[in-house]
Amino acid sequence: MKYSFRRPFLQCVELKCFGMEAVVRNLSERERLILERKARAFIKTIPPIGELGAGSLNEKGTLQVQKCFESILRAHRAVGASMILVFPDGSEKIFCYGKARRKPEIAVDPLTCFRVASVTKLISTFGIMSLVESDELNLDEDVSKLLGFSFRNPLFPDRPVTLRMLLTHTAGIKNADLQIPGKTSLEERFTDPEIWLESAPGERFLYTNLGAGLSGAIAERASGLSFENMMQERIFRPLGICAGYGAANIPVDRMIADGYSVRGLLPPCLRYDAEQQRRQHINERPGETYVTTVGRLITDAHGLGTLARLLASKTDTGVLTKGSLDEMRKVQDDIGGIRKAGRGLNVAFLKGVIPEMNLIGHQGVAYGMCSELFVDSASGACIGIMTNGVQLNRMALQPVGEELLLLGMHAIQRVL
Repeated sequence: MKYSFRRPFLQCVELKCFGMEAVVRNLSERERLILERKARAFIKTIPPIGELGAGSLNEKGTLQVQKCFESILRAHRAVGASMILVFPDGSEKIFCYGKARRKPEIAVDPLTCFRVASVTKLISTFGIMSLVESDELNLDEDVSKLLGFSFRNPLFPDRPVTLRMLLTHTAGIKNADLQIPGKTSLEERFTDPEIWLESAPGERFLYTNLGAGLSGAIAERASGLSFENMMQERIFRPLGICAGYGAANIPVDRMIADGYSVRGLLPPCLRYDAEQQRRQHINERPGETYVTTVGRLITDAHGLGTLARLLASKTDTGVLTKGSLDEMRKVQDDIGGIRKAGRGLNVAFLKGVIPEMNLIGHQGVAYGMCSELFVDSASGACIGIMTNGVQLNRMALQPVGEELLLLGMHAIQRVL
């Protein structure tokens, strides 16, 4: 049987699909209700999955999810994809589709690694919060102290910018180009008056890759390590996962999916050559790098699921305390000089968009790739999605991501 999943959802964001930029705003209550109704209609098109109350997907349910998973991806002309469902009891199931590389053809398997684009921002915040726990960083101090130069909006010279503002996209920084020829130092880039909005720090939410990148440079200055080494030491190795910032940091025996732009009826166009990236040596000085934490992270399905478990954890973990995780998951309105953010520390909220679930997490979109990491804050159920080339459009949550989230969370709900 064929299933068709083509209806678009969540039309509340302008997206530039040819790069890594997204201008994101939070959902209004009216939009949320509309989207919830659409989601309920979509779920009705999904065939029965598993058995109610079974605790985990049985063989028939797993096959049904796989068929729906493939149908959704075909509808969006996906090149390849991987999805992990993490059940509240900690068990997980991984679903794979398509090709990791087109020439030569290599299929996606459970060990295939993908670049997760802006999901990187959420995951990087785990490392930043670890530095906060060890008193090497403070969420509410003026970041100028660590940067070594005055980092102020020239229109508001008396208003300090804090790490909390950078992590909530409320620092008043534009979503400007990450790199500008001729500006090679951190100070040259971040004393440019053109990067600032005409609003005081903490007063306005505007999603910005530039500000998100600066948080990584600040973490490097605080730790004295590259962001890669800091995350390996504090997060990735303790969790026992394969993950790294860039293809050169992934073991050579692990397949990394290429990234493809998919448009209209044209063949997919290679936009991210993983093997070429492996061969490139990036010579970056810790404390001067402001692109690492924007969208460079690469991991596999198990790694993404493990990181989702960390976000969902309701107790102290081996890498972060419950207090740090609660701070990330908390709405940051009226905290630390922030008037209204509508989200947590690099954590977005999709309350009610998936019926009966309160999802928190992040989406990533870059070079034709789309990734999702979301958890249900009540049950602890998690879902991670990675694609390496799909049709994209100007929407808040990409239709392929929305539909796969609905499929995965509906499957989990069926067995709770």
